[in-house]
Amino acid sequence: MTKRIKTDILVIGGGLSGCMAAINAADHEAKVAIMEKSHTERSGAAGTGNDHFWFYDPEIHKPRGWTIPDMVRDISTDGEYGKTKGGL
Repeated sequence: MTKRIKTDILVIGGGLSGCMAAINAADHEAKVAIMEKSHTERSGAAGTGNDHFWFYDPEIHKPRGWTIPDMVRDISTDGEYGKTKGGL
């Protein structure tokens, strides 16, 4: 099955650097896609991937309407930003 995705920037690799590049590009209004060959819970050179890379910064998250309970619920379920069973 082939799926075409229209994007401004394609980031190859979902490790720490790839994710930070994607976040920065998205913050500058780019439409971003990340391609990762590994299981998304264990990808990247940061050891266990980005499953541990969560924090709450009121200056960043509060304007977006995110609360600590919302983030905890999301990362502990298969939510929009939470764990996934995926991969490419």
